[in-house]
Amino acid sequence: MAKLIPTCQAAIRGLIARRVFNASKERENSVRVIQRAIRQYVDLAKWPWFLLYKKIKPEITRVDYDELARQQEAEKNALMREIAKMKADKERALIKINEIQNQILKAQNDLTTTQNKLDGLEGNHNELEANVRNLRLVMTDQESELDDIMEKLYAGDGKVKEFKKEADELTSELAAVESDASKKKSEKASQETQLNSLNSNINLEKDQANKFKNSLLNLLRDLGQAKEDIRKVEDEIGNLTRAKETATHELDDLFDDLDELTKNKAGLDKQVTGFTDKIKETNRDNAAESTARNLVEQNNKKID
Repeated sequence: MAKLIPTCQAAIRGLIARRVFNASKERENSVRVIQRAIRQYVDLAKWPWFLLYKKIKPEITRVDYDELARQQEAEKNALMREIAKMKADKERALIKINEIQNQILKAQNDLTTTQNKLDGLEGNHNELEANVRNLRLVMTDQESELDDIMEKLYAGDGKVKEFKKEADELTSELAAVESDASKKKSEKASQETQLNSLNSNINLEKDQANKFKNSLLNLLRDLGQAKEDIRKVEDEIGNLTRAKETATHELDDLFDDLDELTKNKAGLDKQVTGFTDKIKETNRDNAAESTARNLVEQNNKKID
């Protein structure tokens, strides 16, 4: 204990002495700082520029760079929102342009399909007209043949009448001349044979005329059906022509809308470019003002 107590007392005295030394050192440093500041103020008070600054200080207007920076930041945010809105409008316009281009392609494909179908129907129409002309030619030929057959039939009827007349004369002669009965009978039999052959020929010509008549009726029915087909084809051609005109008008309208959207897109691009230039100019002004503000603050610190 005798050794421990002096050791503790010495440690405490050393701690107190160090604290007193540190406090005196801080006071000495403070005195030096104050002396340096007073010396600098005395030197600055005699500086001509400082004297000029004290005279013009009341007339110097202080610029609130923070408020100006906040205003420019607000304007920048407003411009950015406007640019974002324009970009959204631009994207919507691009989507609409793509939709219109797809509609134009679809309309062009429909128009091409309609044109091909119209060409096919026109070819069918021409083919049907050629068939009708051929049927008319065939019908004309068969009518001429029918006229020839009717003329032959009429000539055969005249011959039949003549043969009947001759048969009557022969019958009267047969009654008058009984002596030549065998001869007359043979002649009568030959004449009746000729008459029967003529009647068979007439019947054959009548059958042939009926056949030609039936074929003519069939041709007339085919002609009527061909005319009906031609009328249907013409109606369908008219419908397709009207559809083609409608599709052409719609295509023209779509092209007009596309031109208008392209012009609007160009206008939006110009506005975005203008806003971008304004933002760049604002950033440059902010940078310049920030630099000037830093310089002024540095000068103020030097002056203070």
